[in-house]
Amino acid sequence: MPSKRGLVLKHTSLFEFSKGNPVIAHQEINILHKRSFNGNYLTAGFEYETIWAFGANCDIGDLDVIARLDRLCDDIGIDTIETGVTIAVAMEGGLLPFGDWDGALKLLDEDVRNGTPIGKIIGSGSVTAGKILGVTRVPAVKGQGMPAYDPRAIQGIGVTYATSTMGADHTAGYAIATNVMKVGGYVDPLKPEGQVELSRNLQIATAALDSTGICLFTAFPVLDQPETFEASTECSTPAMD
Repeated sequence: MPSKRGLVLKHTSLFEFSKGNPVIAHQEINILHKRSFNGNYLTAGFEYETIWAFGANCDIGDLDVIARLDRLCDDIGIDTIETGVTIAVAMEGGLLPFGDWDGALKLLDEDVRNGTPIGKIIGSGSVTAGKILGVTRVPAVKGQGMPAYDPRAIQGIGVTYATSTMGADHTAGYAIATNVMKVGGYVDPLKPEGQVELSRNLQIATAALDSTGICLFTAFPVLDQPETFEASTECSTPAMD
């Protein structure tokens, strides 16, 4: 549907699951900007984390702007989660006000892209930006900016952040699955009991999936309905028995 600045969004999803093949999950959002981008392709796979990082996190409420920020990150070659967290830290540090989408666009397109002094600070990530701008409360673990899951409200993911080698990486042990979505059981996200075991088991399972090349999203049906995965592979594992 058209938006006030002329973006046209088209969303298609495709899910395939067949014997002998991994799950193929494909999401595509084609966004055409009719003005400054002259109707050319802008971005695809407009992912939840990106929308959060530049949206609620930076108080930017315009999907058109977030799409442009997403495109700039892709074009420059920087991560959208880390960049969104870093821009929010810059806002907290007074470099620009929260909600200043025009300033955020300029930071990426003019400063980070061209390697200006401030661009190098933003491009170095949230922890470096926080140190230079005097922000003492930077949402990062082991040098990596936190994604859209607050460990204060979802304690299982807090254990993952604290113990994974990558720090604040929600995909290393996605405790949200069990803490919030109740996939594979339920562990109360607001209580410490069971969080260590949950995170450890999820990190092991994630490492196993990653080593096979199978999409991580496969874990959801496996946790909820392991017999389906067994049937598709004609095998079973001790963890499924």
